[in-house]
Amino acid sequence: PENVTRIGGSAFKGCSNLVSVTLPHNLTKLGEYLFSDCTSLREVTIPGFVSAIGHNAFYNCINLESVYCKPTIVPKADYYTNGKDYWNAFEGNAPERKIYVPTNAVESYKQANFWQDYAEDIQDGGF
Repeated sequence: PENVTRIGGSAFKGCSNLVSVTLPHNLTKLGEYLFSDCTSLREVTIPGFVSAIGHNAFYNCINLESVYCKPTIVPKADYYTNGKDYWNAFEGNAPERKIYVPTNAVESYKQANFWQDYAEDIQDGGF
C-alpha cells in the first residue's frame, strides 16, 4: 500500500517470480537483502522519498537490468563487509544493468559514497 514507509530486511528475498517492482510512493527505507536472490527481477522503481538503501538490497538479482531511482537527494546506501571484501546493494546484477536517476542529480549520484562504484551505470532518467 502507498502508506508503507519501510520494508524490512529480506522481505522479498528469493522471490523467483518477481519480474518488475514499483515500490510504494511514501517508502523511505529499503531493508538489507530486501530483494536479494530474486533471480527473475529485471526492473525496479525506487520512489522519490527513499533516503536509505540497506546493504545487499538487490544482491544476486542476476537479471536486474533497469533501476529507476527517483530520489533527487542521493539515498544513503550501505554495504556489508567481512573485513577484506565488501558487497553493496547492487552486487551481482546483470552486466548491462543501468541505474536511471533524476536529470538534475546525475553528477551527485556519480560522486556520492557507494554510488560512485556505479558511475558508469548511472544514466539520466529524464525525470
